[in-house]
Amino acid sequence: MNIDDVVKAGIPHSCYPNSGFNTQNELVLIEPSRQGVLITVDYSTLFIGNATNFDCNCGCNGCRNVILGFDQLPVIFQEKYLKLGVAPKNILK
Repeated sequence: MNIDDVVKAGIPHSCYPNSGFNTQNELVLIEPSRQGVLITVDYSTLFIGNATNFDCNCGCNGCRNVILGFDQLPVIFQEKYLKLGVAPKNILK
């Protein structure tokens, strides 16, 4: 799954998402689900590098204000996403 596909599907970004895509391109929950809560993905888990960096307006507490490539995320986020299996495929291999 790439960032364009996710945006076209209408899945919004959050700096603190409740889901992500695994290596089989399946959307998986990474937080317990509650009825009525919007499914979100951290777009930073979908690409590497800075060619696609853009402003973030997710509005969550702790928003990073910019969507970065996975390799530019703070290490704490990289480790979290790697542990959850929702990082760019070429990193998870």
